[in-house]
Amino acid sequence: MAEIRICAITEDMGEISMNDWRVFRERLKGILEKRGMTQTELARIINEAPNTISRYINGWYVPAISTLYRICTVLDVSADYLIGLKGDDTNESET
Repeated sequence: MAEIRICAITEDMGEISMNDWRVFRERLKGILEKRGMTQTELARIINEAPNTISRYINGWYVPAISTLYRICTVLDVSADYLIGLKGDDTNESET
């Protein structure tokens, strides 16, 4: 059986393995718990299949940029926080 390898490619960083998305997975799960929102509720609000959020949290998939944007908007967190570039979850976006 062929090995299935899921990864993302970035211009300046090369290949990023799913293991590198650990922070995203942990933070997404934690924010959902903190907000009292289920994975199914988030999926419904962002117009995704019910099992999509579970797949992100379990490391099967990485969200598209447009989906990441919708997740951040609904949960009121920055993408920088969710992907581990920022240490706190305050959303300091400019209006």
